[in-house]
Amino acid sequence: MTDELIRLENLQKAFGDTVVLDGVELSVNRGESLAVIGRSGSGKSVMLKHVLGLMMPTDGDVWCLGTHINTADLRELYHVRARVGYVFQFAALFDSLTVRENVGFFLDNHADKTPEEIDEIVEEKLTQVGLPGTGPLMPASLSGGMKKRAGLARALVGEPEIILYDEPTSGLDPITAAAVNDLINKTKEYTAATTVIITHDMHSAYKTAERIAMLHEGRIIFDGSNQEIRDCEDPRVQQFINGRAEGPIDPLKGSTKQRPQEANL
Repeated sequence: MTDELIRLENLQKAFGDTVVLDGVELSVNRGESLAVIGRSGSGKSVMLKHVLGLMMPTDGDVWCLGTHINTADLRELYHVRARVGYVFQFAALFDSLTVRENVGFFLDNHADKTPEEIDEIVEEKLTQVGLPGTGPLMPASLSGGMKKRAGLARALVGEPEIILYDEPTSGLDPITAAAVNDLINKTKEYTAATTVIITHDMHSAYKTAERIAMLHEGRIIFDGSNQEIRDCEDPRVQQFINGRAEGPIDPLKGSTKQRPQEANL
């Protein structure tokens, strides 16, 4: 049995003439914590959504938890998604539902448990993320950091083997972002889940991941440890991780590519 839980082979995704992913090669093993970095709009979130079949490739192959996502039917996709926690960039809480209803949404609709059992699980997960007793509150009464925590609690109710974080510190002040980074690390400790963090925040990447991959112009141009990325001689990598405006990456140019136009014959 392989320890490889996620594998992307020659993953390609285009929207019309805009090429977002252009041959991504990446794998994640059981127990790893991987940060995928890259410019805003570089396709990091698009790549993440392919892991769960929320998007399907233009070409290439995706495997998650031993399932070939490209050819999986809806039942197989549900089975994979039940084993993976997904923390959305802006928490994606339902405004009309309480925190308890948001966190327990999956269990309420898919688990063979009593309401009392679900209430107990929800409170346990809210306590784990530092939000005990907040179940009756509405999302509008939560701060940005609290919403991120509630989103993580929702991802944890199914005891996931993999947790996917989409820009977990986006839009947060430095102190709240540091608290979220600590929470990601604590969550990995008590769940032992494989962790993939999508981010353009290098402080968050260094803090939460033991391995970093960089996505640029639709491809992975670096994949290695935190120290290896600091020592990497690729000027594109150095420009990004040090936040420099000057370098081979044009800050005014988009981070995706256009399909080459066929010559008129």
